[in-house]
Amino acid sequence: MERRGVIRRNLAGLGLAAIAISAAFGTEAADLAGPSANHCLPSETVIYTCALQRKVASVCADATRISYRYGTLGSPELTISSDGRDDRVHVGAVVGGGSGGGATNLRFTSGRYNYVVHSAMLGPLTEAPGKVISGVTVMQGQDRSAPAVADLICRKGPHLDRLRTKVPAFVPAEPDERWDAWY
Repeated sequence: MERRGVIRRNLAGLGLAAIAISAAFGTEAADLAGPSANHCLPSETVIYTCALQRKVASVCADATRISYRYGTLGSPELTISSDGRDDRVHVGAVVGGGSGGGATNLRFTSGRYNYVVHSAMLGPLTEAPGKVISGVTVMQGQDRSAPAVADLICRKGPHLDRLRTKVPAFVPAEPDERWDAWY
């Protein structure tokens, strides 16, 4: 539980950094509204949604479950749902030292595949301050060194603020720090 508290504090700090970067630089950080199209049910909160090529990836949650859905709008091809107790979802974060920015990721596991939903904002001391990088990386295998079989980048700004602040408390912290990485 100690690690979960540290991640929550890091995520809260990233929220303040995002506001400061957006105010100072006004670049892509201002375009975080993201696409309104998503796979969430009316009873769910949109945690994240993003247009990826011709498909949409969404993370949705209600009071007891969080779900990753991917596919053509209205007809998701893949759904991974978890109540947080089945080891199928974890939340992680990376904070770049010296104003390098920060990243948040949600890792959903299904069989031999890991679907890492990630969103990062580059800090004021990087080459592209305020730039948002987001997408889904699909990895085959249960280790962070597993090969990436797909690396899909958002075409429009994601719900970065929600990925960072709206992850339900029942989602456990990433137990393997090797998954806490920039994607």
